[in-house]
Amino acid sequence: MKNFRWPSCLLAALLAVSCMTPRKMEIFRGMEYGERYAFTQPEELRLQPFDRLNILVLSEIPQLAAPFNATLNFEESAQSSARQTVSYVVDREGCIEFPKLGPVNVQGLTTKELGELLSTEIKQRGYINDATVLVTLEKFEITVVGERNEQMEIDGGINLIQLLARTGGPATSFRMNDVMVLRTENGARVPYQVDLRNKEVFNSPVFYLQQNDIVYFKPRNPKVDPALQGILVPITSVLSGVSVITSVLVLVRLSK
Repeated sequence: MKNFRWPSCLLAALLAVSCMTPRKMEIFRGMEYGERYAFTQPEELRLQPFDRLNILVLSEIPQLAAPFNATLNFEESAQSSARQTVSYVVDREGCIEFPKLGPVNVQGLTTKELGELLSTEIKQRGYINDATVLVTLEKFEITVVGERNEQMEIDGGINLIQLLARTGGPATSFRMNDVMVLRTENGARVPYQVDLRNKEVFNSPVFYLQQNDIVYFKPRNPKVDPALQGILVPITSVLSGVSVITSVLVLVRLSK
């Protein structure tokens, strides 16, 4: 039987070492097959300075809507079925300059709330009795910091798991249990810590990303200067080998 101890111990040691890295990359820990978990609806995006909006005013009488669709010519405005929108950029104060209405504060509103606000103002001021206002957010931006530094323009919405997949999936180079999301709230940057490995990630207030969020994938280990990397890599390999051999010798000694 002793002849089988060495191979068995060696296999056990190698499996122990090889399983360390995959374990760190696991996500959704604690979730069980067949179980049901509560689903949290994503919050609607709230408008912020520098957002780009598309707005179209509609009416059964296109000539009445034409002045509000200021950048469209009369023929385009009259063809409401085409639904061509006018672009606006929210300024630093959170306002847009809207035809006939002047400055309108849109900060903190959803696109639906803004559409209702503009529609109500147009009706109350006697411009159009049947005004319908369509508002869409053209795009929103998030910043990803880590190995892949970039600004992403997102159509619609995105959550942290979708972002993880878009940036290449779980990686050994960053801390899965300590991802930082910086969000602007009431004029201040608020950092949130997220553990992507835990099933509770779905309940995080920053699971659904918002406009201007910054997602920081913290590096697991500091970057090594390329000049030193050629020296450190062989040393690391030797130390790993020594560690495996030591583990094998300990297991063999214990098995005697």
